[in-house]
Amino acid sequence: MVEEEQEAQKRPDRIGLATMIFAPMLALLFDLFSSFIPIVGSIFWIVFAIWFFILGISPLNLKRLATMLSSVVIELIPLVSILPSITVGVIAIIVMVKLEDKIGLKLPLKT
Repeated sequence: MVEEEQEAQKRPDRIGLATMIFAPMLALLFDLFSSFIPIVGSIFWIVFAIWFFILGISPLNLKRLATMLSSVVIELIPLVSILPSITVGVIAIIVMVKLEDKIGLKLPLKT
Protein backbone atom coordinates (compact mmCIF):
# COMPACT_ATOMS: atom_id res chain seq x y z
CA MET A 1 0.00 0.00 0.00
CA VAL A 2 2.78 2.43 0.92
CA GLU A 3 4.71 1.49 -2.21
CA GLU A 4 1.68 2.29 -4.38
CA GLU A 5 1.36 5.73 -2.77
CA GLN A 6 5.06 6.44 -3.32
CA GLU A 7 4.79 5.29 -6.92
CA ALA A 8 1.79 7.58 -7.46
CA GLN A 9 3.73 10.52 -6.04
CA LYS A 10 6.70 9.86 -8.36
CA ARG A 11 4.49 9.63 -11.44
CA PRO A 12 4.17 12.93 -13.30
CA ASP A 13 0.79 14.26 -14.34
CA ARG A 14 -0.01 13.02 -17.81
CA ILE A 15 -2.62 15.70 -18.38
CA GLY A 16 -1.56 19.28 -17.83
CA LEU A 17 -3.63 22.40 -17.35
CA ALA A 18 -3.56 23.30 -21.06
CA THR A 19 -4.94 19.91 -22.03
CA MET A 20 -7.58 20.10 -19.30
CA ILE A 21 -8.77 23.39 -20.80
CA PHE A 22 -8.35 22.88 -24.54
CA ALA A 23 -9.43 19.23 -24.91
CA PRO A 24 -13.01 19.84 -23.64
CA MET A 25 -13.22 23.05 -25.69
CA LEU A 26 -12.17 21.18 -28.83
CA ALA A 27 -14.56 18.36 -27.95
CA LEU A 28 -17.41 20.86 -27.64
CA LEU A 29 -16.54 22.23 -31.07
CA PHE A 30 -16.50 18.68 -32.45
CA ASP A 31 -19.90 18.02 -30.82
CA LEU A 32 -21.37 21.07 -32.50
CA PHE A 33 -19.99 19.97 -35.86
CA SER A 34 -21.06 16.34 -35.44
CA SER A 35 -24.65 17.35 -34.67
CA PHE A 36 -24.90 18.32 -38.36
CA ILE A 37 -22.98 15.30 -39.71
CA PRO A 38 -23.34 12.48 -37.13
CA ILE A 39 -20.87 10.00 -38.64
CA VAL A 40 -18.06 12.52 -38.26
CA GLY A 41 -18.27 12.21 -34.46
CA SER A 42 -16.64 8.81 -34.57
CA ILE A 43 -13.78 10.19 -36.65
CA PHE A 44 -13.16 12.90 -34.06
CA TRP A 45 -12.45 10.24 -31.44
CA ILE A 46 -9.44 9.21 -33.51
CA VAL A 47 -8.04 12.71 -32.97
CA PHE A 48 -8.50 12.40 -29.21
CA ALA A 49 -7.11 8.85 -29.14
CA ILE A 50 -3.94 10.08 -30.85
CA TRP A 51 -3.76 13.11 -28.54
CA PHE A 52 -4.11 10.94 -25.43
CA PHE A 53 -1.57 8.44 -26.81
CA ILE A 54 0.96 11.25 -27.30
CA LEU A 55 0.38 12.23 -23.66
CA GLY A 56 1.17 8.67 -22.58
CA ILE A 57 -2.43 7.64 -21.99
CA SER A 58 -3.31 4.37 -23.65
CA PRO A 59 -6.67 4.54 -25.40
CA LEU A 60 -6.76 0.72 -25.27
CA ASN A 61 -7.49 0.69 -21.55
CA LEU A 62 -10.85 -1.01 -21.08
CA LYS A 63 -12.48 1.91 -19.22
CA ARG A 64 -11.27 4.53 -21.70
CA LEU A 65 -12.16 2.39 -24.69
CA ALA A 66 -15.67 1.82 -23.30
CA THR A 67 -16.05 5.58 -22.81
CA MET A 68 -14.98 6.29 -26.39
CA LEU A 69 -17.16 3.56 -27.91
CA SER A 70 -20.26 4.57 -25.96
CA SER A 71 -19.78 8.13 -27.17
CA VAL A 72 -19.48 6.92 -30.77
CA VAL A 73 -22.68 4.89 -30.44
CA ILE A 74 -24.52 7.92 -29.04
CA GLU A 75 -23.26 10.02 -31.96
CA LEU A 76 -24.73 7.52 -34.44
CA ILE A 77 -28.26 7.56 -32.99
CA PRO A 78 -30.48 10.19 -34.65
CA LEU A 79 -31.75 12.96 -32.35
CA VAL A 80 -29.70 11.56 -29.45
CA SER A 81 -26.57 12.68 -31.29
CA ILE A 82 -27.47 16.25 -30.31
CA LEU A 83 -26.17 15.47 -26.80
CA PRO A 84 -22.55 16.51 -26.20
CA SER A 85 -21.28 12.93 -25.91
CA ILE A 86 -17.77 13.66 -27.17
CA THR A 87 -17.35 16.43 -24.59
CA VAL A 88 -18.69 14.27 -21.77
CA GLY A 89 -16.44 11.39 -22.85
CA VAL A 90 -13.32 13.56 -23.00
CA ILE A 91 -14.06 15.06 -19.58
CA ALA A 92 -14.66 11.56 -18.16
CA ILE A 93 -11.32 10.34 -19.49
CA ILE A 94 -9.53 13.41 -18.11
CA VAL A 95 -11.07 12.82 -14.68
CA MET A 96 -10.12 9.12 -14.78
CA VAL A 97 -6.51 9.89 -15.68
CA LYS A 98 -6.20 12.69 -13.11
CA LEU A 99 -7.50 10.36 -10.39
CA GLU A 100 -5.01 7.70 -11.46
CA ASP A 101 -2.13 10.21 -11.45
CA LYS A 102 -2.94 12.17 -8.29
CA ILE A 103 -3.99 9.53 -5.81
CA GLY A 104 -2.93 6.36 -7.55
CA LEU A 105 -6.52 5.27 -7.77
CA LYS A 106 -7.24 2.61 -10.32
CA LEU A 107 -10.92 2.74 -11.09
CA PRO A 108 -12.43 -0.74 -10.80
CA LEU A 109 -14.28 -2.34 -13.66
CA LYS A 110 -16.90 -3.75 -11.28
CA THR A 111 -18.52 -2.15 -8.28
